[in-house]
Amino acid sequence: MSKIMPAKKIYPSPAERQRAYRQRLAARRAAEAVLGGVPLVASSRVVYDKKRWDEMLSGALLIVEVVRDEMNEVAEFRSTRWWNSKEAKALMEQRDYVWSLVRVFKSM
Repeated sequence: MSKIMPAKKIYPSPAERQRAYRQRLAARRAAEAVLGGVPLVASSRVVYDKKRWDEMLSGALLIVEVVRDEMNEVAEFRSTRWWNSKEAKALMEQRDYVWSLVRVFKSM
């Protein structure tokens, strides 16, 4: 008869488990702060909340615009040698995708 092994503990102590919970909570609050205090989870799943959605889309647009601007700055200060690399091509493809995201968000 084989013995069933107990499940491995994820956290060695209750204090570690509490610390992990607080870190997850802090990460969630930080994400909400990026969106200007808009909660990540709706209070009710069935409520039509256009104002909340518009605020979240505005926050997403802001983040995408920051990414776009940083990518442009990085590309602007690169050497000619870098521009001929695979890394440059990959960055330009990603930058084009980010530009398309900005256009989509602005059209909403």
